[in-house]
Amino acid sequence: MLAAVTFDCWQTLIADDDATEGAARRLRIAGCWAALERGGVSVPEAAVAAAYDAAGEGLATLWTSGRDTSTEGQVRLLLSHLDGPLAVEPPACLLRDLAAAYAAPVLEALPLPCEGAAEALAWAASRGLRLGLICNTGRTPGRTLRPALARRHLLRYLHACTFSDEVGLRKPDSRLFQATLTALGVGPADSVHVGDDPVADVAGAKRAGLRAVHLRRKPGAPTAAEADATITSLRELPAVLAAWAGEASP
Repeated sequence: MLAAVTFDCWQTLIADDDATEGAARRLRIAGCWAALERGGVSVPEAAVAAAYDAAGEGLATLWTSGRDTSTEGQVRLLLSHLDGPLAVEPPACLLRDLAAAYAAPVLEALPLPCEGAAEALAWAASRGLRLGLICNTGRTPGRTLRPALARRHLLRYLHACTFSDEVGLRKPDSRLFQATLTALGVGPADSVHVGDDPVADVAGAKRAGLRAVHLRRKPGAPTAAEADATITSLRELPAVLAAWAGEASP
């Protein structure tokens, strides 16, 4: 029986293009610098950029451990690398302003849907399947990814969304898969996860008891030997799911 399909977010449902690649970093640094200026903290924008990049190294270490933090946690990490005027705890209003600026870029430089994303979601929804999202968020939190997905007309198909910054854990941790399936009201044996990362998505899903479809969008991308199926575009997903559900290929 096939009851639910969960999807990775970045590089599976949405991805940056040449226009948005790098835009998030520029917008986030400029927004945080402006927030600091409004809060009476005068620092060069280049210093904010250096602190942003230094914070990225700390985040990479955190993410490698399988943990995650909120936007506020990321802002505090950035501030810890900013020399000079913030030796004491910053005011709550400044932290709120910084967090808003930090989270906003995805709404100013919207990523594009991946090939076949809307069609695959619509097909699965038309079959009555429960659909979920399990996302390792990176710098962009769930609170702005939701409206970004809505603007790309993808959120309407999703019955449950799990974002790593909101739960403090990252795939391949089985608890993210389990929490999503609980929200969908289904069990792992009746569920499939689709994603591009051989470890976070394929190995994580298999460890949690789901079947896994590896989306290998680029010819040189790593393979995933554990995957139950491998596709190169989400346009191919309906045929895979139909076969598992015992239906004729669409």
